Order: sequence, then C-alpha cells, then structure tokens
Amino acid sequence: MQEEKQILITQLKHEIKNWTKEKKEFYNCTKKEMKYLLYEIKKHKYDFLFQHNHKVELEVLASWHHLHKVREEDYKPVHKKTLENYEVYKYIRKVLEQAVETKSDKDLKDLIITYQKLTITNYSKEDQKTIKNNLKHITSSTTPKELNDIFFPQDNKLYFKYETLPIITDIFQVQDLVKNIKQHLQQNDIKTLFASKATTKEELYIRRMMLSQIDIPHIIFENYYIFFETALNIVRNDLKQGLTLSKESQELLWSKTITREDTTLPLIDGILTSLEGQQKPLNLKETLLEIQKQNNCPAKLLTKEETNKLHISEKEIITSLPTDKIDKFLNHLQIKYDNLYQNTTNYEFVEGCVEILGDLLLSQIFIVGNKRTAKCLFNKMLISKGILPPVVDLNENEQALLKDFIDSRTTHYHKAKEKILKKTYHTALQFREGYYYDPVIISDKAVSRPDFSNKYYRR
Repeated sequence: MQEEKQILITQLKHEIKNWTKEKKEFYNCTKKEMKYLLYEIKKHKYDFLFQHNHKVELEVLASWHHLHKVREEDYKPVHKKTLENYEVYKYIRKVLEQAVETKSDKDLKDLIITYQKLTITNYSKEDQKTIKNNLKHITSSTTPKELNDIFFPQDNKLYFKYETLPIITDIFQVQDLVKNIKQHLQQNDIKTLFASKATTKEELYIRRMMLSQIDIPHIIFENYYIFFETALNIVRNDLKQGLTLSKESQELLWSKTITREDTTLPLIDGILTSLEGQQKPLNLKETLLEIQKQNNCPAKLLTKEETNKLHISEKEIITSLPTDKIDKFLNHLQIKYDNLYQNTTNYEFVEGCVEILGDLLLSQIFIVGNKRTAKCLFNKMLISKGILPPVVDLNENEQALLKDFIDSRTTHYHKAKEKILKKTYHTALQFREGYYYDPVIISDKAVSRPDFSNKYYRR
C-alpha cells in the first residue's frame, strides 16, 4: 500500500512542479485542485484506493477528485469515495474516450446521461465486478442502451416483482419420491417410470426434470440415424400429449444398452441427486466436483493445455476462462452464494442463483459436462435454502434457456432470469392448485442442428 501511494505522490509532485496549460486540459482540473489532491492523499483520505497494491491512475483520480470538489461546492449529489465507485468511474471514462471516435452525436448524448447517473450511484463490490466482466463483451456495435444496462446491473433486478407471490418451500415429498425413483434406476428399470400415468404433481414434476437433462433428438439420432425423422416424430408426438410414453417411444429412447447405461442413466441420476440434500450452506467447489462424478464426468477442471469453446453463432465463440483465474472465479461465486444465503429473501435468492448459473455456464471451466453441472448446481443451491427448483431446460427445444443466457450476458442474464423467475412462480401456483403441467416441446430448430447430418434427416 505505502509503495503504491508513494509512487503516486511522487508523480503528483512532479506534475504540479511542471504545470502547464496543456496539463490543465489533460487532467481536467486546475493546479490548485492538484495541490489539494496531494494534500488529501497525504492526509490518508484516499488510502482505500491503495489496498492490496491496487494500481491507481493519476489521470483518473485527478478527474474523479475534480468531480467531487465541483459537485460538493455546488451542493449537488455525488457518489461516495469508495474503491468500487472509483473503478466504475474509470470504466466509464474509457468507454467515453472510445465513443468519441466511433459514436454519433446522439449516441454520445445518451452516454453522457449514463455518465451523469453513474456519478451519483454507489456501487457494491459485486456490482463493480459484474460491470468489469460485462465490459469484456462490448464491441463497436454495442448501443448506448446496452452500455447503460451494463453500468447499472442493479436496475436489472427482477425479484421484487415476485416478492409477494408464492414459492414452494415444502420439498420433502419430492425428495421422498426421488429416493424411490432412484431405486428403479439402480435396477435399470427406467421404462416403468414413464409407462403409466403419473398420479401426483410431484411425480409429474420429477419426470419433467428427468427429461430436461437429456438431449432427446441427439439420443434418437445416435441410435436410429437412418430413420431419424420417423423415430423422432413418434417420441415428439407422445411428449406433446404429456409425460407418459408409449412402448414404441420407450424403445426408441431407452433400448440401446450402451447409450442408456453410459449416457442416459448417469444424466438422470445426476439431476435426481441434485434434488436431494439438506438445507444447509454448500461448499460450491466440492459440490461441483461431486456433481461431475454423479453425471459420469471426469470431475476435473481445465488445465493449461486445455480450452473449451462455446459456439454461440457462426462467427462468435466464447472460450473457457483462463486456467489461472479459475480458483479466483470459484471463490467469487462462493462469496456471492454465501451472501445470498444469509441476506436475501426467497425470490432474491433464486435470482442470485440464476446469475451464478449463468456465470458457470459461460465460464466453461470443466473438461466436459459444463451445462449439466451448472444446472445441477442451480438445483442444489435452491434445495440448500429449502426452495423447490423450477425445471431449467438447456436443451434445444422451444423452452431452451441457453440462448437467453448468452444473449443477455452483458445485462446480468436479464432474459434468462425473467423466464426462470416466472417459471418458479408458475410451478408454485400449479402445486398450490394440485397439479403440474410443463410439456416437452421439441422444436424444428432442435432437429436442424449442424451435428445432425441432413442426408439422414431427409430419409
């Protein structure tokens, strides 16, 4: 701390001694203001900026100091002097510098409004980290509205709309039924589970949760690629009617021994296990590794020699988090989860867990199984708080959420959060009325993916 502080003091003294008109324009403040800044630094008024050897830029600090002085003299509101507010102020300055060269006059005016709002907004540590992360995704085509959303993540919070609405906190009946169903799976008796009509809302919910974990078109393609279209339509039509499957559909989904035992059953067992557990805080890293094992994955984080790629369009790819940042990333998630667990209401907790789900999805830190692992963790986090998780379906069907996470990654996963919070409420509403309805709808998009060969689909 002292070393960084002394370096800045030396730099500041040099600038004051060699003050010119150009320096006044560069720093956007007067020589008198620079002297007062030096005085305040020596009086420890800015010591919070030098914690943990944090690098402080004199140009940014001088401008920020000038902002506070002018607003305070004019009795205008201004945000507090904190490390988080300084960092966010630094980010907006860089964005404005780039915008001067690339944006229209109208866009610049909109950005100035964002800047003005920012200077009276106090940011938490979580807000600042979120903004920093989301700014990595901006491009020259990012609009002022999108930038405004990035700089005010707190405006994207949705839980308050649901606070007075019901949520399911009685999870024990579902958990008892999960134990019974897992015994059937251990006996390799999955067909029995879907052969007869479900008699309770809990059973319908669990069936839907199980099907959300498997990629139905992919299973059918792997096993019956020559008759892919015909086979898929049989299962598709069955699922439109509900969550009871005909013998023909059962054969198409479960009959191939290798696919069933190496892929399908571990996935279903993994999602069912995510609904078990006690109501107590989790260690996220340990839980993630357990989930990987339960889902028949290697339970290994990426190493320096490995990189994952998430293709989000023909031209855009998200690569996995650098391996030297994985531990810090997991620690950040743990801190966020602990804070949510201790200090939030039910729907606020769900919203925060959706954000953790999104961060984990896009980080791609495991060798394989990142989607299923993130989804199971989401379930486990909600169970740890005694909340029944909504069914989150990340497969390519009409209710797919992965695209929503990707599309709204710069706005705190706003689109995905909206759908999941709404589904949490609808699930609670249905349970209260004594039923559960959430059909599996396999869309045309689901069967036109690049990994399905067109020549087989046309047969």
